Amino acid sequence: MSKDELVEEWLTLAIDDLAAAEHLFATMKRRPLEIVCFHCQQAGEKALKAVLQAKGREIPRVHDLLELRRQISDSLFDSADIDRACSHLTIFGVSFRYPGKLDLEETDAETALSEARRILELAKAAIAAH
Repeated sequence: MSKDELVEEWLTLAIDDLAAAEHLFATMKRRPLEIVCFHCQQAGEKALKAVLQAKGREIPRVHDLLELRRQISDSLFDSADIDRACSHLTIFGVSFRYPGKLDLEETDAETALSEARRILELAKAAIAAH
């Protein structure tokens, strides 16, 4: 598979995770907030990995979005807001895989959705500029 095909695959996976999170949040009677937040983290992770792929970088097997963001040397990602979003979403990638869920409110899921959308938007812009 070519580099460009891999970038597209990473982006498609990110878009699908975000779409799944949005669908669950919008349509389910009992909103599964932990699953929504998990898919938001996954969308952010895959979007950042798409940027790394586009830059020809090795894709690390990490789930820490802030660590992935640090590996992207792109001015689009030099923002305290993005650092906070990455740091905030990271916890959702692991915490819900094990018993002892976090107590979440709908506002937590709304924030996670917004953060995932922003990371995906910046990733697309970084890839287009590359």
